[in-house]
Amino acid sequence: MGKRKKKHPLGQIVIEFDELGRMHMDVRTGANAQMIMAIMGIEGFLKSVTGLDTETIRQLVDEEKTDMEKRIKPKLKPVEDFIDTEEV
Repeated sequence: MGKRKKKHPLGQIVIEFDELGRMHMDVRTGANAQMIMAIMGIEGFLKSVTGLDTETIRQLVDEEKTDMEKRIKPKLKPVEDFIDTEEV
């Protein structure tokens, strides 16, 4: 018999912005590795578009995060592993 392949949980992260620039995010995964991969992908995309280095991007994110934590309130939906956040 051959080796069994390890099953990976299915997941989906959807980020949308409305006409007012508010972000709506649906996270349908409980796998930390998938969330980290999504963050790395967005960081890599931002790096290729702006030409900024990783350290500068992370510094900008940290500065924005402090301000946004006051405005963003996560809402839990009654579906397993499903999180919706909206800017308030």
